[in-house]
Amino acid sequence: MHVGPGTTSDERSSSAPPSRPGPDRLVFIEGVRGVASLLVLFHHLISAESESVSAWTHTWFDPGRAGVVAFFLVSGYVIPLSLARQTSATFVRRRFYRLYPVYWMVLGAFLLAAPLVARPDEALSTPLVLIANVLMIQGLLPLATAVPTAWTLGIELVFYGQALLGRSLRLLSLPAVTGGAWLSAYAAAQTARAVLDVDVPVTLFMLLATASVGHAVHLRDATGDRTWRWLLPAALVVVPVMSVVGGDVDPAWPPLLYAVSYVGGVALFFACSAARERFTRGAMAWASTWGGAISYSLYLVHPLVYRLTVLAVPVSAVLIVAVASMASVVVALLVHLLVERPAITLGRRPPGRGGGLRRDPARHDR
Repeated sequence: MHVGPGTTSDERSSSAPPSRPGPDRLVFIEGVRGVASLLVLFHHLISAESESVSAWTHTWFDPGRAGVVAFFLVSGYVIPLSLARQTSATFVRRRFYRLYPVYWMVLGAFLLAAPLVARPDEALSTPLVLIANVLMIQGLLPLATAVPTAWTLGIELVFYGQALLGRSLRLLSLPAVTGGAWLSAYAAAQTARAVLDVDVPVTLFMLLATASVGHAVHLRDATGDRTWRWLLPAALVVVPVMSVVGGDVDPAWPPLLYAVSYVGGVALFFACSAARERFTRGAMAWASTWGGAISYSLYLVHPLVYRLTVLAVPVSAVLIVAVASMASVVVALLVHLLVERPAITLGRRPPGRGGGLRRDPARHDR
């Protein structure tokens, strides 16, 4: 990884530039993933079973959306690290095996259970909607999503494309250029919502800007680049302020809720980063590693597990939340062991003859 344009020679040791963060130093990333997935899980379950909690999270702080923000900071941090150690073709192959097999399995489960658990707004009513869901791009389009939490995955794909483009162009200032561009697009979109009362994809721009912040923080740790010093404060100002400017166009995202939830997601990531040494020791290291490992499966499967639990468990909110939480973790662990981990291993197998596995130092691209 080359030093970005924002880095000057006096910002580094005269003997050597900062080294890339090693695997042990990145255990905190797994911790962020684990905590973020639990925030999404408990927010969905508890708010679904408690009207008072739902009203509070709709007014003051949405833990699930904060978890999504933290996830995109993680993606921004680890995807450039993975891409720096792989060819573009290898990166694409591994990302495919990392995301799609588990997603397709969960999508199939939702489609099979749809007569029992699907809501009308989730119906795959046309071939276009079905194809978009299979391709994982429904979140980029005004289309229904069969897996409720999968709306973010298409945005992830856009970020991967951005990272690949930056690599091919050798654009070292990528997080500065794209982060500023996405923040500007977010501000323009919120202004359009306020002035023209039109619905535009502001969350798309916000999450891509957030991933760019994560990329800038990675460059800080890897090379000493200083882009993060202006991009992070810009995001923490532009996103909350422009959410207020955008007003109440989107009833699912009141301005205060949008601003506080965004700051909460950023705070989660940086709190774990500041305490990263603690994630490398004892029970914390074990919990972080496993929490991060099953986070993707847990993120996808818990809505279906919850809806099936509601059908099977007597009407008791506390019992439903308890059973659905434990069942979601167990199912996620099984999905990780039986589907996700084998798929990741297959994606790491070099194509062509030989086919032997090579140890991948970028283990946190999982």
